Amino acid sequence: MKKMLLILGMVWLPLASHAAELSADAGLADVRALGRLNGLALSCSMTDVASRIKQVMIQHAPKSSVHGQAFEQATNEAYLARSRGEADCPDKIHAISQVEDGARALQALGGQP
Repeated sequence: MKKMLLILGMVWLPLASHAAELSADAGLADVRALGRLNGLALSCSMTDVASRIKQVMIQHAPKSSVHGQAFEQATNEAYLARSRGEADCPDKIHAISQVEDGARALQALGGQP
């Protein structure tokens, strides 16, 4: 019986770990996308869009330093790209749609409703 549990543990743990990594990677991509949009919203004076992004991040994003740093880095890069003229301001309706898509994606990963 102990051998069977040991074997199951040896099989299950790597699978569970791999699933957690995939989930974190997917969440990280969503967080980065919201960060890029946040940087553009801030540089384009779209305060209502930036406020909604902040709300989505607080409610749905994983609470880890990795995710927080990814969001901040993406925000800064997008803000600077806009300042250098390398990015245009997004259409407000499209930006809001992207924020809501990001919120749904993070919710699907197990974030809070």
